[in-house]
Amino acid sequence: MNNKIIGIVLLIICIPLSVFAQEKRDARKLYFDKKYDESIEVCFEELKENPSNSNSYIVLGWGLIQKGRYQETVDYMTQGLRYNSSNIWIIKNLAESYYYLGSYDQSLARFEQFVKSEASSNSKAECYYYIGEIYIAKKEFVNADTALTLACYYINKNWFWWTRLGFAREEQKAYQAALDAYSRAIQIDPNREEPQRGRDRVRVNIAQ
Repeated sequence: MNNKIIGIVLLIICIPLSVFAQEKRDARKLYFDKKYDESIEVCFEELKENPSNSNSYIVLGWGLIQKGRYQETVDYMTQGLRYNSSNIWIIKNLAESYYYLGSYDQSLARFEQFVKSEASSNSKAECYYYIGEIYIAKKEFVNADTALTLACYYINKNWFWWTRLGFAREEQKAYQAALDAYSRAIQIDPNREEPQRGRDRVRVNIAQ
């Protein structure tokens, strides 16, 4: 009997601990694997355990935005900012969700907070793009031009951003500058019709 007990104990010791412990799910990894629903679920579980976990709010915001759940994003990011009012990534999520809800003034205020931060140039580029779109929606084309120029400066290989920059310049009747932007978009991706149409329009105006 004693030998049997010793054998069982040794067997248990030899079994890897991972068999007994449930592997902790990584919300961030799930998000980048495009498993958005599961990522959101994990973030909710984490926030139940620790309601002030900034990282959980950040990843939760990413997932909710991907799912088009913009009002929920606003609600949860607002909650997250109560714990850490200066977290720029929560602020960025809030800015994006306000943008998609059409709350442009609130979105703009948050994006401007973000671009004044020490965030990376790539992250700022995306924010400048959104700022440009907001100003286009407001028909403030000079401001749109400035924001989209900065977006294209930081990331210069996005054909759509160059196209939108071309449009903002075209609306100002700055046709040569618009032509330059449309031409750059075509150079990046020659198969896109939108910048080609823009180029053709401004060429007509330049020729007049």
